[in-house]
Amino acid sequence: MRSQFSGLVKCLATKGNRDIIRHITSVLEEKPWYNELIKRVVPVDSVVLSDPVRIVEAVKDLRLQIPVRDEESFRVRVRKRGATLDRVELITAIAELFDNRVNLAHPDFEVRVEMVGKLSGVSIIGRGEIFPDL
Repeated sequence: MRSQFSGLVKCLATKGNRDIIRHITSVLEEKPWYNELIKRVVPVDSVVLSDPVRIVEAVKDLRLQIPVRDEESFRVRVRKRGATLDRVELITAIAELFDNRVNLAHPDFEVRVEMVGKLSGVSIIGRGEIFPDL
């Protein structure tokens, strides 16, 4: 689907988003010359309105679906495109949902919010689930 933001492509897939990323990674490991355009592929687990309450609720719901071990470190990453929410307040509200330690450089998992105008994609992403890897 076309996006109003240069370089951003949104798409719906018939396979699981992590399966697609594993496939892209395996193809490009064997044939790196196939890729001239793809910089990053980020899986989205939930799409909600770009409202802080709805985003935090989506993270709560995902946390129940995607179990996180206490010893794992995490970070929260918020990317804003055409949204006016306060990034720091949102990161703080999301981080308060987790008792895990924070590791900004090499986390075991990442809570990611991709705001694109009125909609936001929300994910809890482990290492290796983003192309290229975290």
